[in-house]
Order: sequence, then C-alpha cells, then structure tokens
Amino acid sequence: IALLGQDIDLEKQKWIHGSLNCNQNKDAGLQVLKYNETTYILRQNKCLHYEAPFLYLFIGNEKALLVDTGAEAPDQSFPLYETVKKILTDKRGKVLPLVVVHSHGHSDHHSGDHQFKDKPDVQLVPPSKDVIIDFFGLKNWPNEEGRFDLGQRELRVIPIPGHDVMSIAIYDEQTQW
Repeated sequence: IALLGQDIDLEKQKWIHGSLNCNQNKDAGLQVLKYNETTYILRQNKCLHYEAPFLYLFIGNEKALLVDTGAEAPDQSFPLYETVKKILTDKRGKVLPLVVVHSHGHSDHHSGDHQFKDKPDVQLVPPSKDVIIDFFGLKNWPNEEGRFDLGQRELRVIPIPGHDVMSIAIYDEQTQW
C-alpha cells in the first residue's frame, strides 16, 4: 500500500496510473493518501481496472464514512477492507464503526462491496436510489440536501441525479471538498 500515513500536498502528489505493460507493473494495487488525520483518498491501480476509481474516507469522532469501494479486482491485490480497517484501528486495537456508501450505482464504484459484507462494525448501504433516500432522509429527492453526522464532523449529502439516477455528492465542511 503506497504512502499510508504520510501527509500530502495534493497539488504535488503523483498518482499511480498503471503501466504500458501491466504484467510488469510493480505498484501497489491500492494507493492510500493521508490528506490529514481524518481524511484519506484511496485510488485503485489502473492495472487492476481501467477505471482506476478514487475512494474517499472521512473520519469523525463516532464513525467513519467510506465513499465507494472500487472496481472489480482480486482481494489480495486490492485489500480495501483490510486497509480501511487498519486506518480506523486505534492504538488500543479498537476499530471505529464504518458506514460504506456509493457516489452512484455504476459497478466501478461498488464492486468491492463484498469485502465489507458481514464485517463487524460495518454498515454497507447498497447502491440504490430508494435505499439512499431512506438512509440519508432525503424526503424531497432531488431538491433537498441531507446531513450525515460522523461525530463532530457533519457531511452534506447532495442529490445530483444525471450521471446515474442515484448519484449523490458529499460535501465536507472540514476540508471544503
């Protein structure tokens, strides 16, 4: 796993893009960038899947939110669950509860869901418009935002149907992303 635990300057960051010959690629299958103590950006290696999706982990005082689980890839080369669990485990071995959601329903954003199914302290929210509306309390879809509190870190959930019928954006006041 590349760069786990290092603070980064996003403007100078070099992303793992894959290789002309993926059989010779030696890069990690999952690049982990620590933006700060409570925000991580993860990227799947392009040699594992051409979409090379970015995933976002937001950590609050009571729980964490992972947005997307990536494209199809073998667990051993794309150890997403184990990586997130390591990030969320404190020095005493306690793991912060995790909620997994999806920016939209395309397979390159939820194919890693199987890594999170039936794991302790993980709530996996299926990529479905009706489930997203219910989970985030978006009663007036798509005209109303929702809020999701991680414990002293509130995220805004913004419906943005278009790319997919269930597309959402997450706005984080802390990072202003």
